[in-house]
Amino acid sequence: MMYSFSRLYVVFFLLMLYVSSAQAEFSDEDKVKILTEYLIKQNGDLDGEIKALTPASPEYKAALKHKEKITIRSRNEAIATIYGKPRFHSLVYDEHSEMFFGRIISENGNFERDINFYMPKKRARDFKKKVDTGRIEIKHVFDDNEVVFKEIELEYKGVSYPLHVELPNSFTLKLGGYFVGIQNTEISTTKDGLGATLNLQEFFNTKQQVSVGRVNAIYKFNPNHRVEGSWYSLNSSSSNSVSGEFIFDGTKYQAGADVGFYFDTAIYKINYIYSMYRTNKMELSFRAGLHITSVSTGLTASYDVGKVSEHIESDNLAITAPLPVFGLGLGYEIIPSLNLNYTIDYFALSYDSTVSGAMVDSLLSLDYKFNRYIGVGGGVNMTEMSFKGKTEGTEFKYNDDVAGVLGYLILSY
Repeated sequence: MMYSFSRLYVVFFLLMLYVSSAQAEFSDEDKVKILTEYLIKQNGDLDGEIKALTPASPEYKAALKHKEKITIRSRNEAIATIYGKPRFHSLVYDEHSEMFFGRIISENGNFERDINFYMPKKRARDFKKKVDTGRIEIKHVFDDNEVVFKEIELEYKGVSYPLHVELPNSFTLKLGGYFVGIQNTEISTTKDGLGATLNLQEFFNTKQQVSVGRVNAIYKFNPNHRVEGSWYSLNSSSSNSVSGEFIFDGTKYQAGADVGFYFDTAIYKINYIYSMYRTNKMELSFRAGLHITSVSTGLTASYDVGKVSEHIESDNLAITAPLPVFGLGLGYEIIPSLNLNYTIDYFALSYDSTVSGAMVDSLLSLDYKFNRYIGVGGGVNMTEMSFKGKTEGTEFKYNDDVAGVLGYLILSY
């Protein structure tokens, strides 16, 4: 009877909490704490009784133990009310080890844990069907000091199965290659109505580095907060040789010249990511960070005329541009092991009609996890950068477009 009344109190409490939220904002953790304290009083607060007992007496120890049970039960009920009860999100049976491996997740998607437990083959098939139809109840216990799943066990046909609960992976590393299909860099200047445009790839007939290594790392502090970083480098180079003969003052000379040019671009990205909305199938996130482009160029030339040789090497030009970016990310789970992700980072600048520009970096990827530790993925990445400036009647424009596909190995722990 008391349990039924406590449920009525929970409904009433949540209604009052909802009304009061118009004046104050509460986090989920705050709501759990407030509701727990409320339910402890409703389920039988024993503080007064404990103070009246002698600490060394058996009654005192029994009262403390009873209070602990009330506290745990109240907190469990509060967490289940605020966050939603946990349920199976994915479950795979390995017949060789006779073990189930899977994941549980709370109803609002804020908590997830990897689980495994033993079950004989003769029970496993029927059990899996029960799970698929949602007829398995999970009895859960939460740590009293932190909002996490601590112990989980389930009852099936009179047998209690304790589930081994593992914390979710915090670090993910994606190692692979970036296969560049397009790299187009243009620089143009205009003054007094006259100007010129230089396409670096066409003018120097550069040999583009078709495939490059690419590294992406993600560290998750908790389900709602994580940081992400990535790096890759694109290298373009060109060289031409010219040779011939000419006669000067009756003497024949052999002449030759070699001209070399390189244009290298390194991309570094780091983002803080906040999960704004999460369910068991979808996540919408906000992104903020830095997109750092490092460009270096150089020109070398050598010539031989008769017995005279000369080598010229231009001073290298190196530019590093750190751009603050903001963006959004969308993740969707197609099936428990297959996820579709899309991210876009954006930067825009406009200053006193003299400098303006924009940068858009978008990535569409598909990840498949074989298990919680290893997987594979691939996608399409496009980066478009455009800037222009004006000073003393001269206008300068810079455009750089890079697009390609990527493939990678996923390592998580």
